[in-house]
Amino acid sequence: MSFAGELAWGIQTQIFNLFLFNEIVPRPLPVSLMVASGAVVATLTAIFMGAWSDQIGRRKPFILAGYTLWGVTVMLFPATRFITVVGLAVAVILLLNALVSFFRATAYEASYNAYLTDITTLENRGTAQGVASLGLWVAMVVTFGGLGLIDATGWQIFFFIVGALVIIMGDLGGVIVEDSGVPTDADIGVFKRVRHTFRPNFLRRQKNFFLILLAMGLFMMSFNIFFPFILIYLQHFLELPVANVELLVLVSITVGGIVFAIPAGILSDKIGRKKVAIAAILIESIFVILFAFSPQIADALPVFSDQAVTNLTIWSGAFAIFWLGAQTAWMVASYAWSKDWYPEEKRAEFSGYTTIFQIGVGGGLGALLGGIIANASGTPGIVDGQQAIIPSPTVFIASGIIVLITLIPVYLAQEKTA
Repeated sequence: MSFAGELAWGIQTQIFNLFLFNEIVPRPLPVSLMVASGAVVATLTAIFMGAWSDQIGRRKPFILAGYTLWGVTVMLFPATRFITVVGLAVAVILLLNALVSFFRATAYEASYNAYLTDITTLENRGTAQGVASLGLWVAMVVTFGGLGLIDATGWQIFFFIVGALVIIMGDLGGVIVEDSGVPTDADIGVFKRVRHTFRPNFLRRQKNFFLILLAMGLFMMSFNIFFPFILIYLQHFLELPVANVELLVLVSITVGGIVFAIPAGILSDKIGRKKVAIAAILIESIFVILFAFSPQIADALPVFSDQAVTNLTIWSGAFAIFWLGAQTAWMVASYAWSKDWYPEEKRAEFSGYTTIFQIGVGGGLGALLGGIIANASGTPGIVDGQQAIIPSPTVFIASGIIVLITLIPVYLAQEKTA
């Protein structure tokens, strides 16, 4: 289920962006608008579908329906290429992206994340979160590895394959798990449950939870300043061949994501969520900024290869390993930390509040800010015969600076001890 949810996220945040930029309109702002609008939909969906899941005490039906409908909808995505009016094509893409955001948030943010909290404890949640985060990085390998498949077979076959894969993996996970017996209060309606959360006395008791959420939002906002444009940047600014991009991504994710995930979870359980989180923020800042200067470093230090493109690929990949590793450690620690503070009777609903900051603030505001920076500082170019604005290294530098603000709420938040 983790793999299916993260594959869906990878397709939405990377391949949809590349499709829109390469096939419809080569401008950063429409990409940012798609990411931001999808984040808003996902946020609202996760809160209210999560509250509904808590109300009826079930996770399975939401998981099964969400993954199935996501897969079916994503298969329709490449048909937008045949809409000849650019504005209409963009509008249809935004609508489809909103739908898949709704279905993914129902299955993953609201239901799966609550289920993971249901079946773990304070003592093992970090390790479990580390294992679960493997799904993200395996999904990203599949996502970025799909670039070659797109080149070889076209968009339609690619979207059909990933849609089917999400349906199969998500529903297989949904079928074999049992609902964990979460507390049920069917007499309290969905909207009443949500209103209760915002009573002043209840909010005061959740101070640490919301400080952690603020930190998650700030970190993801900085991350999404550059992340929606990473494939566009590698292909069109660095001008790396597709094979080099695939190799860079594969190695970076394998080492920085997959290898770091479980150790980060074990450390989070042993030395505490806060220490791991602080280290992750500092490492992220340093290596995202170094990534921005990869072309200059590769020119000054051609130590890996006499071929400039190969040398640049290796330097970029080396820095990416560390910022991806930091991202992995942050996700494992912050997700486990936030789950520690979920009220038992509101776990799915509180997964929705995590989505507000993780996707709404982080994805929405981050993508819009990144789009504004990319549009203002980007390099003019030609993509598929059209005038384009290509994102520049400025988005990485801005991200590396802004992520440091995350240290403030992390310092103020307390860890749960029992």
